[in-house]
Amino acid sequence: MQRRVTTQIMSEWDRHQLALRNPPSDRMRDVHKLHITQSVPVIDENSTLRHNMPQRDDDEGGNPQRLSFSPAASVWGQMGRAWTSGDRNARTTELVTPSDYVAFFHQYFGITNNPALAPFANVPCACQRYFMGGEGGWDHINTCRVHSSNWTRAHNHVLTALESICNSAGYATKHKHVLTSAGQRRADLEILNIQVAQNIDLLVDITLRHDFIGAGHNGLNQGLLRNPDNPDKILDSAAAEKIRHYRAPYRQNRHVAFLPACMTTSGRIHGEFLRLLYFISNKQAVDYFEALGYDAHKAEFCHRRDVFFHNHRCSPFALIPTCLTETSATLMTAYR
Repeated sequence: MQRRVTTQIMSEWDRHQLALRNPPSDRMRDVHKLHITQSVPVIDENSTLRHNMPQRDDDEGGNPQRLSFSPAASVWGQMGRAWTSGDRNARTTELVTPSDYVAFFHQYFGITNNPALAPFANVPCACQRYFMGGEGGWDHINTCRVHSSNWTRAHNHVLTALESICNSAGYATKHKHVLTSAGQRRADLEILNIQVAQNIDLLVDITLRHDFIGAGHNGLNQGLLRNPDNPDKILDSAAAEKIRHYRAPYRQNRHVAFLPACMTTSGRIHGEFLRLLYFISNKQAVDYFEALGYDAHKAEFCHRRDVFFHNHRCSPFALIPTCLTETSATLMTAYR
């Protein structure tokens, strides 16, 4: 009932509709665009999983079957939970600080005057190429090598989350001593005995991209949204790059399948990553009803699969912007 009431209010409330039509700033307009629901085909001819994807039996009408994901909904679904840093060695009681919350919401809504970062406004970055603060000034943090520890933190968060999902579905995994593809190049995660693409094991490599320009050559495009007409182009390019580097060498040298797992700092997920999560969710739904010894009806099975899929999309991946959010504490560490 509360959900229906909220939906009705947000769709009819004049102030909300006015804010959607006229965002207070260009940055907030661009961020809102990134939070719009994604929709990708269940089966794609270039997908590693194209011959293994389950059909969406809950779809009717003969339309092409698609998977949907809302970065905004994934965040608000976690607001009642304690947020953790995502570090493998972090204690489960390690909470994000109040300044982390402030910094996160400013970044999430596209508000650039973050009070937690005010002491560093107009201060040169340690790389000596850009100044902090202002419109687009904080985007440099998410692209600068001086602050690469944030990227490592976010990368490890996704890796930990994905490995946990695979383990909960009954798949054994390896994140250490992963098979190399060619030379010293290796993916991040090895999923054993998953049996996709006519191979037994699957190698997954994770990559993150920032949605905004953080190191513009002339400074004029600093802070602008990359590919404003197609926000997911940055994900498609990242996935294509990973496939070019890994897929053929892994297939030829190791006889294993490869899949790229790409995300952006706004929480958008590449279609191939979504398809992997859906594939795992379907297996969990099958195992769930087999364990009950119950032959589920179509609606029951689809509901249970969607519950798994929703949790996999939302619970771990909503916190990626938090991992990348700079606070005064992390900036002080960088400038010591």
